[in-house]
Amino acid sequence: MKDKRKIIRARKAFRRSLKDEKKFLKQGKKEVKKQKKDSAVLDEKAWKKEIKEKLEGMREASKARVKQANEDYNHILQNSPPF
Repeated sequence: MKDKRKIIRARKAFRRSLKDEKKFLKQGKKEVKKQKKDSAVLDEKAWKKEIKEKLEGMREASKARVKQANEDYNHILQNSPPF
Protein backbone atom coordinates (compact mmCIF):
# COMPACT_ATOMS: atom_id res chain seq x y z
CA MET A 1 0.00 0.00 0.00
CA LYS A 2 2.84 2.38 0.80
CA ASP A 3 4.40 1.68 -2.58
CA LYS A 4 1.14 2.46 -4.32
CA ARG A 5 0.88 5.79 -2.49
CA LYS A 6 4.48 6.53 -3.39
CA ILE A 7 3.72 5.95 -7.07
CA ILE A 8 0.59 8.11 -6.92
CA ARG A 9 2.52 10.96 -5.27
CA ALA A 10 5.30 10.66 -7.83
CA ARG A 11 2.79 10.77 -10.69
CA LYS A 12 1.13 13.86 -9.22
CA ALA A 13 4.49 15.56 -8.73
CA PHE A 14 5.48 14.74 -12.30
CA ARG A 15 2.25 16.12 -13.76
CA ARG A 16 2.48 19.21 -11.56
CA SER A 17 6.03 19.85 -12.74
CA LEU A 18 4.90 19.64 -16.38
CA LYS A 19 2.07 22.05 -15.66
CA ASP A 20 4.45 24.44 -13.88
CA GLU A 21 6.83 24.37 -16.84
CA LYS A 22 4.04 25.31 -19.24
CA LYS A 23 3.09 28.22 -16.98
CA PHE A 24 6.74 29.27 -16.69
CA LEU A 25 7.25 29.36 -20.46
CA LYS A 26 3.98 31.18 -21.09
CA GLN A 27 4.81 33.81 -18.46
CA GLY A 28 8.32 34.20 -19.86
CA LYS A 29 6.98 34.81 -23.36
CA LYS A 30 4.57 37.44 -22.04
CA GLU A 31 7.36 39.24 -20.18
CA VAL A 32 9.65 39.26 -23.20
CA LYS A 33 6.93 40.61 -25.49
CA LYS A 34 5.96 43.21 -22.89
CA GLN A 35 9.47 44.65 -23.10
CA LYS A 36 8.77 45.65 -26.70
CA LYS A 37 5.63 47.51 -25.71
CA ASP A 38 7.45 49.27 -22.88
CA SER A 39 10.31 50.43 -25.07
CA ALA A 40 9.26 51.48 -28.56
CA VAL A 41 12.73 52.75 -29.51
CA LEU A 42 14.30 49.28 -29.77
CA ASP A 43 15.70 48.13 -33.09
CA GLU A 44 13.33 45.48 -34.49
CA LYS A 45 16.01 43.01 -35.67
CA ALA A 46 18.02 43.27 -32.47
CA TRP A 47 14.86 42.88 -30.42
CA LYS A 48 13.79 39.74 -32.31
CA LYS A 49 17.27 38.26 -31.92
CA GLU A 50 17.20 38.97 -28.19
CA ILE A 51 13.75 37.38 -27.88
CA LYS A 52 14.91 34.24 -29.67
CA GLU A 53 17.91 33.93 -27.36
CA LYS A 54 15.85 34.43 -24.21
CA LEU A 55 13.12 32.02 -25.26
CA GLU A 56 15.66 29.41 -26.32
CA GLY A 57 17.34 29.69 -22.93
CA MET A 58 14.01 29.29 -21.17
CA ARG A 59 13.10 26.29 -23.33
CA GLU A 60 16.42 24.57 -22.62
CA ALA A 61 16.04 25.13 -18.88
CA SER A 62 12.47 23.86 -19.05
CA LYS A 63 13.50 20.73 -20.95
CA ALA A 64 16.18 20.01 -18.36
CA ARG A 65 13.70 20.31 -15.49
CA VAL A 66 11.13 18.13 -17.27
CA LYS A 67 13.80 15.53 -18.02
CA GLN A 68 14.81 15.48 -14.35
CA ALA A 69 11.20 15.09 -13.22
CA ASN A 70 10.72 12.27 -15.72
CA GLU A 71 13.84 10.49 -14.47
CA ASP A 72 12.69 10.81 -10.86
CA TYR A 73 9.27 9.42 -11.75
CA ASN A 74 10.75 6.50 -13.70
CA HIS A 75 13.16 5.76 -10.86
CA ILE A 76 10.27 5.46 -8.40
CA LEU A 77 8.33 3.24 -10.80
CA GLN A 78 11.30 0.94 -11.36
CA ASN A 79 12.05 0.56 -7.67
CA SER A 80 8.50 -0.30 -6.64
CA PRO A 81 7.26 -3.89 -6.73
CA PRO A 82 4.44 -4.83 -9.12
CA PHE A 83 0.93 -5.02 -7.68
